Amino acid sequence: VNSSPYYFYQQSGNYQNVVNETALSVVVFGEFNIYLKEYLTLGITTDYVFFPPIKIPSDPLSKLPEQTLSGNACIGFVLGIHL
Repeated sequence: VNSSPYYFYQQSGNYQNVVNETALSVVVFGEFNIYLKEYLTLGITTDYVFFPPIKIPSDPLSKLPEQTLSGNACIGFVLGIHL
């Protein structure tokens, strides 16, 4: 391990990229549902996770280039059955 917050180690032939860093993150999410029947809902849900940009070094095994990560967004559709 060196002084960089990023380091590699090899275990059983696999390389793992470990980010040894703590960062504050923020999560925003929402959901919207429509009752089609008393027992059935249809909806959409979404979320976004933000954290300060983090540089991830390239991975020689998977040939992924160096990347800067700064968050993640998801969207989903919901079908609810209420018993």
